[in-house]
Amino acid sequence: MNITAIIEAFRADVVNIDRKEEPEIAPLPVQKKWGDHVKREHNPYLEKHADRTKWLASEIKREMPKKVEYVYFVGCTSSYRQKKIARDTVEVLRKLGLDFTILEDEWCCSSPMLRTGQWEPVGKIVQHNVDIINKAGADAIITTCAGCYKTWKIDYRDTYKDLVGVKFDFKVLHTTQLLADLVKKGELEFEKEFRKKAAYHDPCHLGRHAEVYEPPREVLRAVPGLELVEMPRNREWATCCGAGGGFKSGFREESVKMAATRIEEAAETGAEALTSSCPFCWGNFREAIQANESKMELYDIVEIVNKTIRQRTK
Repeated sequence: MNITAIIEAFRADVVNIDRKEEPEIAPLPVQKKWGDHVKREHNPYLEKHADRTKWLASEIKREMPKKVEYVYFVGCTSSYRQKKIARDTVEVLRKLGLDFTILEDEWCCSSPMLRTGQWEPVGKIVQHNVDIINKAGADAIITTCAGCYKTWKIDYRDTYKDLVGVKFDFKVLHTTQLLADLVKKGELEFEKEFRKKAAYHDPCHLGRHAEVYEPPREVLRAVPGLELVEMPRNREWATCCGAGGGFKSGFREESVKMAATRIEEAAETGAEALTSSCPFCWGNFREAIQANESKMELYDIVEIVNKTIRQRTK
């Protein structure tokens, strides 16, 4: 039984119920605001679609090919908020010499809409993204966002396949899966150490929802000098950071408190650093660290890899 899908279906029923004279109770006003913005500007951050790739250096953008093996599907959070994750990912992919590009006309994956019951535009969104990825001739998409990964990998093909109604043949890879595979093949080499004790937080969408537990850990264990430690609640028992599912937009204070609890758990292991593989997690942890003046360092896995990786010779 997919409890998450049942909850999300209930939210959609509440959003779409004909209340006539009764007041609307869902989505929350702030969620409706960014939901309407997704329809116009294709992102939930009230930003302009034309600014989606402003984080990418113009010289790199000019070098991006049109036909590729991989599309890096950046996602809204890294495009508009956690831009360093996007830049680090591009640097890593370039150092590895991979044949990839970034789509200037990428739209929101629609995960925020699915989580909050605002399903009406989802099919159109998916069709657009599939069409431009197919136009690039990509065999696979790569995403650093756990939410984008779960939406592409599971929701489009299984949970919401009838709602989406769009089929595609390309593979869906989270960055950590790609990097772990290259580690196993001996094609990802390191030249610098990362001498820290680090705890890994399993994002909900990548962990419990998609059961991707080992690839992030395999990458971290391969980094020279890094000592990986586990929090008591890990893998399928890991607690949410508090940022996903539309929760933070409606209940910000509670969301940050959830992140603070997780940071305390990491500190109790003796970890100097907390690492994860989701820009939502990263952003909420950063806010909690700042709010509580914690000394915990924070890294996305791709940031650690970018600091330590050796550039492959062509």
